[in-house]
Amino acid sequence: MERKNGIKNNYMKPKFKLSFAKDLSYNVLAVVIMNVVIQFAVYPYLNKMMGEEAFGTVLYLMSIVAIVSNSFGMALNNTRLVIKPKFESKNGDYNTLMLLFCVISSVVALIILYTLNILTLFNGILFCILVIMTLMRYYSDVEYRITLNFKRYFVYYMLLSAGYLGGLLLYHFTGDWYSTLILGETIAVLFVIFRGEIYRKPFECSEKRKTVWRMTMTVAVSYLVSNILMNLDRIVLQNFMGGDAVTIFYTASLLGKTVALLVGPLNGVMIAYLSNYRGEFTRSVFYKVLWGVIGLTAVCYVGCILVSPWLIQLLYPNVYEAASGLINIANLGQVLLFSSTMLTAVILRFCHEKYQFIIVVVYGIIYIALAIPATLWYGIYGFAYATLIANMLRFLFIVIIGTRHSINRRKGGAD
Repeated sequence: MERKNGIKNNYMKPKFKLSFAKDLSYNVLAVVIMNVVIQFAVYPYLNKMMGEEAFGTVLYLMSIVAIVSNSFGMALNNTRLVIKPKFESKNGDYNTLMLLFCVISSVVALIILYTLNILTLFNGILFCILVIMTLMRYYSDVEYRITLNFKRYFVYYMLLSAGYLGGLLLYHFTGDWYSTLILGETIAVLFVIFRGEIYRKPFECSEKRKTVWRMTMTVAVSYLVSNILMNLDRIVLQNFMGGDAVTIFYTASLLGKTVALLVGPLNGVMIAYLSNYRGEFTRSVFYKVLWGVIGLTAVCYVGCILVSPWLIQLLYPNVYEAASGLINIANLGQVLLFSSTMLTAVILRFCHEKYQFIIVVVYGIIYIALAIPATLWYGIYGFAYATLIANMLRFLFIVIIGTRHSINRRKGGAD
């Protein structure tokens, strides 16, 4: 059918498969190394030096970074990838909007510090720098995703990881945890600024800039809601139970959260290749992706169960006893979040962006409705079960949407 329509589909050829596998390897390895540095070097060191309560506050502040910087940066990043096959855009379409996002992120950062009663001039400046540089870093890797240059992408993340390790030395001498992460983010962004193209002629816009802004805003809102929900454990537990509970749940779900973080590089490769894909989104295509995701989810969960007890005892011995009973529940919830987010990336490529927004809103309503009462009534275990149930329902909802949409497209229907 694709050849009759004049569409040349090379995606099943051996050359393509080899290229995809190599790019996926570079992508995953880069982000795995970065997360190993964060999860198994930086965070354990900070926990050891600061104690459970103070480290819980650090985790809470990093959840704010994950919400605003990740949402705005990845909205710019993925929108640029999705727009690529549709129409031409210019750097200014994204950079002007990024300035607005940086201002919003800084305001949020200052408000959060104020609510925690730790806002000072020094803390405020450093936290704003951290959220801005992290936002730019999330956007900057589009430089290599849009050109499918994953070797350079790997170098980019190695510089980021090296910067984090260098930041540990800064912490040792200054006692300031912000600098640990700021150094890595800054090195990575400067690498793209001086060696890449996306910051050249930074404010030159195209005639489609309003369309770019509208699409980016839509995706950003859905990412904001999604990331708020992804970090709901730190938000709810910090506000209802304190920093100790944040540290305990984080430690119990450590490997599951690490797996969930892999969704970024996996989705990055998927979206980059899907942006060049011209084939039809049939039911068989969606089901192949679905079964692949289910298989990967099962492998990841078994790995989490087997490795987590040993790893927590090694890295967080002071928290192991409190966290051990939560390991299986907490990790299953995180792994299901990983699988459903991967399927959402497919929905974003082939369906109208409204579907992503609908998924996130429905999931958010269910999650919050379950999580807050469960935490108030049953504490940290109630929160863990609420997370598991909400992520199971999200996964099923995405499968239903993907199946219905692929059937409609197959019949010649539209959104």
